[in-house]
Amino acid sequence: MVFPTKALLISIFILTIIGISLFYAGDINKQGNSVRIAQIFLAIALTIAAGIVSGLTLGLMSLDETKLKILLSSGTPQEQSFAARIIPIRSDPYLLLCTLLAANAVISESLPIVIDRILGESWKAILSSTLILLLFGELIPQAYFSIGCQALRACSCHDFFLAPLVYPLSFALKWLLGKGAHQSSIQFKREELKALMRLLLNTQLTHDEVDILTGVLDLIGLEKTPRALMTPLNQVFMLDADTIITPSLTKMISQNGYSRIPLFTDGEKKNVVSILLTRTLLSSNPGVTLGSLAIPKPSLLSVSANCSLFELLRLFREGNCGQISLIES
Repeated sequence: MVFPTKALLISIFILTIIGISLFYAGDINKQGNSVRIAQIFLAIALTIAAGIVSGLTLGLMSLDETKLKILLSSGTPQEQSFAARIIPIRSDPYLLLCTLLAANAVISESLPIVIDRILGESWKAILSSTLILLLFGELIPQAYFSIGCQALRACSCHDFFLAPLVYPLSFALKWLLGKGAHQSSIQFKREELKALMRLLLNTQLTHDEVDILTGVLDLIGLEKTPRALMTPLNQVFMLDADTIITPSLTKMISQNGYSRIPLFTDGEKKNVVSILLTRTLLSSNPGVTLGSLAIPKPSLLSVSANCSLFELLRLFREGNCGQISLIES
């Protein structure tokens, strides 16, 4: 919302005209019918302007820039249109804030003066202006403007008219507070994103989708390492290479559901000599040993137990190994 010098001069002229109109409408010695009608129309115009400013203050200042950018790229055509119109206005929060507050201050001070000239008594003017501003300048506009993109052009008009006042104020705020002090973009931490996905369970996302998305965050993050997922050696399902194949053994292997089973010798689980592919049991004959069906133990790739899960996945995807041993750092 940057205006050229000509626009600033025009806005100064418009402010001057408004000031003269207020002075003329408030001249108590010129209480003709035309003046009274002008005062009434001016009060109505100020009430409408108060409602627009109040609604825009709530509707625009409460918007999140991250949400707007998401709607711009993935929303419905109507949402994309609204976001494209709002983002340029919302991009300078200090200028927007100064514009709306300055306009609200001018209107709030002008309306009681105009109503006082219409009614002729101060207490009536105070009571009437308070009720009018509360009902038509606050309650109804804020309830209406909070539900969508409304009257964005009115905000640009206020910015145009009040440019001599709001631009210096916005620059002063930027200088005092910094550009990022009034940013409202929401930033989520990894755990907060996971919590948000769980809140959307059964409303926007299914249970499987939540599991997949949270799993991806765990995979890329550093909070969970292979150490938390690995199976300790004493809990690994292993068999002695000299074990004879029997129907009961085949059934036990099938019930465990492993596609690869390490085989050891000499009764020591640490002495792994080969790997049994369970599918080879389909064509095996009873009475032979497991070791006769196994393939030689492949060379295991050793990685740190504290490496990232994403790096571990990359190693598996390269296809050079089916098992990886983890070592202490």
